[in-house]
Amino acid sequence: LEHHLDMVGVGGSSPLAPTTLQPAFAGSCRLAVQGFRAPHLSADKYRRFLATGEWLFREGDPGDTAFVIENGLLEICREQDGQRERIAQLGPGDMLGEMSLIDKLPRSASAFARLPTRLRVITPDHLTEKLADADPLLRLLLKMILKRYRVATDTDGKAAEEEQKQDRDAVIKRIELEHEIEQALERQEFVLYFQPIVDLGSFNTVGFEALVRWVSPTRGFVPPGEFIPVVEESHLIHGVGRWILREGCKALKRLAAVATAHGDLIFVNINLSGKQLTTPDIFGEIKSAIEDSGINPRQLKLEITESLLMNNLDSATELLDRCRELGAQIALDDFGTGYSSLGYLRRLPINTIKVDRSFVAPVTEDAGSGKILRAISALGRSLGMNLVAEGIETREQAVAVHELGFDYGQGFLFSKAVPEAQARELLTQDWPWSFERRRSDKRA
Repeated sequence: LEHHLDMVGVGGSSPLAPTTLQPAFAGSCRLAVQGFRAPHLSADKYRRFLATGEWLFREGDPGDTAFVIENGLLEICREQDGQRERIAQLGPGDMLGEMSLIDKLPRSASAFARLPTRLRVITPDHLTEKLADADPLLRLLLKMILKRYRVATDTDGKAAEEEQKQDRDAVIKRIELEHEIEQALERQEFVLYFQPIVDLGSFNTVGFEALVRWVSPTRGFVPPGEFIPVVEESHLIHGVGRWILREGCKALKRLAAVATAHGDLIFVNINLSGKQLTTPDIFGEIKSAIEDSGINPRQLKLEITESLLMNNLDSATELLDRCRELGAQIALDDFGTGYSSLGYLRRLPINTIKVDRSFVAPVTEDAGSGKILRAISALGRSLGMNLVAEGIETREQAVAVHELGFDYGQGFLFSKAVPEAQARELLTQDWPWSFERRRSDKRA
């Protein structure tokens, strides 16, 4: 019996066996199927309804989908010499055909409905989508399991073995890096750097974006691209994010003291990740960081990207409303790269729109980019928001976005992210350029 079930892809040796052989699997299977929703399409397109006696598939049919039984009863069988041999009966919560998602081989048995049956269809696209959304470590482990299966069933599996080794090495490297990051947080190896945000009318530094950097005693200065994605994709974001929030507010207190001595009021932007938005006590952490540091909450700007906002719209809206009540301000980052919906801009408590560098870079050469930036500027101003052009690298770009109505600029033209001591110097530094047309000095 188990031999025949293995051939169908629902046997005892399969990691996805039915309740007849592995009862504990039924619950996990039912939970898993609830998450399989196809984007942009009706859920009914991914259901099959079978009448009693209707065939789901026949032995030899092409196989590239799996099924989960929502209700009803299926019989798995083989037909030989005109005789039908029953292999198994499967009911609600059972999965069948899942190995077809891996090997895409023809069906090795047949399945038909013993009772009226409703099934959820799982396609290769579903599997790919869920793997992409999974925690990176889990994703690597799942891929290793799948490739191990391929090696076991491939008579010439040298290439698969090499690929499996590479994935195994990647898993080990990922685990080691996560452990190092945890240790780095405990050993206080992280530091905050600050990239200035400049008033495009006066060229005064009016604020900073706080950016985390890692100075490791063994690795040296670790490029942000090597560790920040790991932090943001894992549980580490909670500890590291909390540290950034608290240390960023403390730094704002010190920087504000320097600016106040020169009669200025500055702000500091601190980024929030998607995982932080769904942390139950994130509001408490923000409030505590503000109160413990003693900052003016109006000088704190919580920065969130457009895509993360839309992925967590309801919870984010509630959080941002509460933060505004505290006095903190809200900056929407990477505007123009995601949904750019007028509806949510009107609905959300946003003070600042930061326009992505992809629109700023071609502004001096591409008339279309200029028109888009002008429209964004008009939109932002009509809603009472100030605007930041990101990624400014040339004086010509700075002049262009200023003439299009942008208040502030950020980019390598002014400075890369620098340690706090250098950030203090930037508050008193006179930039060597000026505009013919100056706006009245604005402070956020």
